[in-house]
Amino acid sequence: MTDRYDDADFSGDYARDTHRGGYGDDYARERPWTYRGRGPKNYRPSDERIWEEVNERLTYDHNVDATDVEVKVENCVVTLTGRVRTRYEKRRAEDVAASVRGVNDVMNALRVGQADQEIEIGKASE
Repeated sequence: MTDRYDDADFSGDYARDTHRGGYGDDYARERPWTYRGRGPKNYRPSDERIWEEVNERLTYDHNVDATDVEVKVENCVVTLTGRVRTRYEKRRAEDVAASVRGVNDVMNALRVGQADQEIEIGKASE
């Protein structure tokens, strides 16, 4: 009795593809690239959506007390105003805003210091 595969030609597209050594072999269809983050042409999130996402991320960030921070978005440019306690929080808030998909730039106008702290502006000679 002969095996039906004895003279068969198995030289197809997948016959000699490299595999990962049997660990989770996906039938030789590995892709080293990804299309994540590449949306349709001319797509951009709305300013309202960016505003929501920036506020959400600032609210749940463990390193920023965003109680006195105000967020504005215009043409995908985020403007941060208000006060934070430390320079680290100021930089972190900017990084959080910049990490939101669709943000083109961040204008960081946050002031460092206590919210109830008054800043006196006077002449240098005084």
